[in-house]
Amino acid sequence: MTLNIESRNNYNDGYNNYGEDASRIDALGKSFPAFFFLIAILVCFTTMRRMVEEKRIEMGTLRALGYTKGEVMREFLIYSVGTALTGTIIGSYLGLVTLPRIIFRAYTANFNFSTLKLALHPGLVGLGLLLALLSTVLASWLAARQSLKLVPAELMLPKAPVSGSRILLERVTPIWRKLSFSYKVTARNLFRYKGRMLMTIIGVAGATALMITGFGIRDSLNTIVNRQFSQISQYDLVAVYNPNATQTAVKKAQQSVTDASTVKRQTAVYFENVYATTANSDSRESVSLMVPKTPSQLDQYIKLRDVSSGKRSQLSNHGAIVSQKLANYRVFRWAIPLNLRIPMVLLIKLKWQVLRQCMPVTMST
Repeated sequence: MTLNIESRNNYNDGYNNYGEDASRIDALGKSFPAFFFLIAILVCFTTMRRMVEEKRIEMGTLRALGYTKGEVMREFLIYSVGTALTGTIIGSYLGLVTLPRIIFRAYTANFNFSTLKLALHPGLVGLGLLLALLSTVLASWLAARQSLKLVPAELMLPKAPVSGSRILLERVTPIWRKLSFSYKVTARNLFRYKGRMLMTIIGVAGATALMITGFGIRDSLNTIVNRQFSQISQYDLVAVYNPNATQTAVKKAQQSVTDASTVKRQTAVYFENVYATTANSDSRESVSLMVPKTPSQLDQYIKLRDVSSGKRSQLSNHGAIVSQKLANYRVFRWAIPLNLRIPMVLLIKLKWQVLRQCMPVTMST
């Protein structure tokens, strides 16, 4: 007696597929939050510094009335801490309760689960609170500390604008002369407030990167179907035999397909769904294994091309052709319960007239 010890990934397709979906979400969850945190930190840092600068006259008035520097600064620090705590509480609820439910419903549409068990992640919440405090409290403290170094009489006056200077573009005389006055002022202001310019550029770049990533993922997924079923798979139908059928029944079925007037051509292949695993992971990669009865006819139904050069890959009798993903999978174990006595599948290419009759027709008046 031989006993095979296997994990749930080896015999439960639903468990394995859901695990792969969870891994994809986990990969996205490790990259996207970094962009969101970066943009949020830049926005908070800029907002808090500008708020302190706008309260300059009020700070000078309080100092003139006898308030200490610590009492004046405490107002901004309390506001900053309250903002950070409020944002962390709302964000934690959205990230730990609301978004998991939405993602769970989207990814379990084809699975049967009774309830969703939510888990509290105090480490992530603490990290988010720390970043929020750094981006608000630190910005307020730095701006207020710099302003409180001045005497109250100077604080009660509006802040003098930053002195301008010649920029590199002014040295390019042909271009500088053609610019209007408003463009010249804008160009000079960009370099007068370098911190704001840098934060704006980083914020816009991060938001643009997120948008391009989202549209790129959508466009990549939309092209998979067209590439698979227009450029690679050329057959229209797959006829599967009963595995317990006799040779007589198989020949009769083949003859009925051959004699059909709607069939342009057909070929027989051995077909089996197998899987491969790796040593470093419990996930299982499903593989559709096809062995053509006549290798020379396979190119009429499935276009095998090199992914880099686009040249035709010729199937020989001394090996197999695998996809690039499977080749990078570093396979160490195959599970192939094959029975190669008779071809089990017919790949069928229909005539164009039949396909045209099956296509939906839109009529307009």
